[in-house]
This record gives sequence, C-alpha cells and structure tokens, in this order.
Amino acid sequence: MRRAHVLAFFCLAVQGCLLPEELDGGNPDIHRRHLAESSTMPIGRGDRFARGELPVGIGQSPRANFDGILNVEEVDSALTNLAMAYPDRLRKSKFRLKTFENRPLVRVQMGRKPRVFLVSGLHARERGGPDILIYFISDLLWATSAGRGLTYDGRHYSPEQVRKAASAGIISTPLVNPDGVAYDQKTDSCWRKNRNTAQRFNDSSDPSIWDKSVGVDLNRNFATMFDYKRLFSPESSVFQITSDQPEQPVYKGPEAESETETKSLMYVLRAVKSLSWYLDLHSFGGHVLYSWGHDTAQTTDPRQSFANVAYDGQRGLVEHGYGEFMEEDQLAAQIDVSNRMVRAMNKVGGATNYSSLESARLPAQGLDAKKGYPAWGSTDEAMALYYGKHCGANRISGLTLEFGSRSNNVQCPFYPDAAIYRDNLGQTAAGLMEMLLMAADERSGPKVYRDATCCRYGVADRRGRRVC
Repeated sequence: MRRAHVLAFFCLAVQGCLLPEELDGGNPDIHRRHLAESSTMPIGRGDRFARGELPVGIGQSPRANFDGILNVEEVDSALTNLAMAYPDRLRKSKFRLKTFENRPLVRVQMGRKPRVFLVSGLHARERGGPDILIYFISDLLWATSAGRGLTYDGRHYSPEQVRKAASAGIISTPLVNPDGVAYDQKTDSCWRKNRNTAQRFNDSSDPSIWDKSVGVDLNRNFATMFDYKRLFSPESSVFQITSDQPEQPVYKGPEAESETETKSLMYVLRAVKSLSWYLDLHSFGGHVLYSWGHDTAQTTDPRQSFANVAYDGQRGLVEHGYGEFMEEDQLAAQIDVSNRMVRAMNKVGGATNYSSLESARLPAQGLDAKKGYPAWGSTDEAMALYYGKHCGANRISGLTLEFGSRSNNVQCPFYPDAAIYRDNLGQTAAGLMEMLLMAADERSGPKVYRDATCCRYGVADRRGRRVC
C-alpha cells in the first residue's frame, strides 16, 4: 500500500494533524479531491440561517438535525442571529483587520469580564471545529435564558451548573481562518494554511509549487518561538514540523505575526484583562493537551525559560534535562481540568475515547519518543506573555482539545462522516462545560504579572491602568 494512503496518522498538539507525506516535507495533492466516500459529511449549501433561524445544539434537543458542516457564510450568520436573539447575553464584533481575501474576522463575547477564550478553525481542513463552538454557545445561551439544564447523552448539567458555567464568561472566535476554510470547502483539497499569496512562487520552473506556496500555517506564525533555529536543540523534532519554505504546509510565514489572523488572536490575549483560560480546538486524535507545547513543564527552576538565552539550543527534547517553568498551582489546575474534561467526554460516549496528556509528550509516528513533540503555537503564546514578564500580562492557561477520530476518508481523514461529526458536537460540548465550571471557580480568577520593575517605573497595562 502506498504511504500516502496509509491510515496511520500522528496528531500534533497545538498545530493539528499532519499527513505522513507532510512529515517528510511533502504535500498532499492540492487539486480537487473526489470524495468517493459517500459518508463524508457534506458542506452546507446556501445559508440555513438566512431567515433568522438559530443554531440548535444537541444540548437543547437530542434529536437536533445537522444537514451539513457550516460553511463560512453560515458561521457568520449563525453568530449574527444569536447576538440578535440574546442581545443582553451575547455581543458580536469584528476585528479591525481583514484577511488577505478581505473577509472580516469575528468574535463574540458572553459576560462583561470573560475568563475563557475559545478559538477554532486555525487549520482549514480540520472540519467541524467552528460548528462545535457555535452550537455550544447556542446551547449555553438557550439554557441560561430559559433556566434549563443541558444534557449531552450520558452527561447532564443542572440549571445551577449551567448558570455557573456561563458566569465564567466567554470570548470566542469560532473561525480564525475563513479564507482557508472557504478554499478547502470549495476544493476538497485537504488544505491547511490560510490563503495569503504574498510568498507565492509564481516564477518557479515547477508549476506544481505555484499553488502549494500559497498561504501561511497560522499556528507557526506566533512570535515567542518564531526564531526556532536559535531556541531549539538541533536534535529536536521541531525541524520536521516547522518550515521556512512557503511551499510546505507548516510554513511559518515571513515574520512573526505577519498574518491578520494571528494579529487578531494576539489582540484579545493582550487586551482582555479578565482572561485566565485559553482553549484551541483542533482535530483529530482524542486528546486534551495541557502544559507547554514546545517542551515539558517543571515547577522548581524559573531560570529555565524561553526568555533565557542561556538555554538557547537546548529546548525541545523532553528527556534531556530542560523543562519550561510554570508555577505549580497553574500546572496542577491544568492537569485537573484536563482530567475532568476527559471524564465528562468519555461519559457522553461516542466514537472517540479521550485521554489527557502533557502536550510535549504527544506520541507521533516516525518521531523519537525521547525527543518528544515540540508543538509550539497559539497555546504557548497565550501563556508566554505572563512568563515573558510583560508588566500587566494575565496568567493564562492554554489547552488544546484535539476532537474526534480519523474518518474513513482515505484522502483527507480530517473530513468527518455524519456519525463522527455528531459525536464530536456532544462529547466536546461536555468537555467545554467542565472547563467553564473550572474557570468560574473563584480560584481561577485573573492573575497579573507585576514585579518591582513594573512598580518602580509606574508601568501601566495596555488600557493605561497602573499594574502596581
């Protein structure tokens, strides 16, 4: 059997999954794929919310009907309708910058001081992530408004639990990469990146590179680990999963935060001072991943930090002594909530059996387990502002939820069938409820970085407020 058709895939932590040929520096065929598997969940046609209809999740109705995966237009109209239906509970707004193809990026907010930031759709082909967040937010709005509980098959949440979960407050961008998703849904090409053509090789003598060189892997475009050749050990696996070459699916972009999409996420992480939790949805694998992505965590030596140049060239090898510092109570909280999420999702039942795992220890086919999986991306970036000692930065715990199992679609196993899609909605919603319940606890309130230097010079945060 040809390797490109083997269904043994490894899942990355914050970056989502790669195909076997991509691990070797190759690309999937970018031309339209003919989806012979009739069970693959179709993409919605038109706009099912055009007349003001609201998305109805499984928590509201176990017999909720899902005709297809939400297309890009439907993601926007669903959020618009929810904001109109619940004006006192949900606010929708647009980021200042638009995407390369001139699409707006949208965020919604529940609560005046949201503690939780939920995102999805960084990788275009990982279908179903935006749907999960939209249907979950709809469930939460409906239940809090009606004073009802929510049931996801084997897991029930009382009205009191729903109110507590909602009290944590949410800010969410369900679709971070609308250009890439629109292209992937149109072409069925298993497309991963966005659609920025600035680095495209139009003058290449190899026409096959022209289309492959479009776009940036958004989860490689964040600033903290962008200079990976300096930061990581030359023996690290990071060099197999990050690239400076535009034709590669893991191309990191011409410079850190070069893309509108990453700029927009960073705006929220820097500006919303009530945040204490961040979760990035990816597929597939059935894992809740905690701690740093680029290396294992330790709680005793704050000198071992990405900001300390003395450790340059030593990171990204889980069994070689270096461990990224994290405060003990934060690591314990991440482990606790990850385990709670896993128990709830598995109680719901479905095709996927979830597990909790330290991100850097994610097993990856073809990589040395002793070296680990140095998956740097948005979750590391969420935590790095505080540990980078930025005055006024929130201490944010970053998690990745790799939802679902591989589908039977040989050419792109990120495309779920109807059964996997529905299971993903129910199981993941239960996991999100557990995260919100944890975030609503008074111990999960925001913590801000401040030291003597911040106080000595009267440093203020981005809104002009003194941090000391």
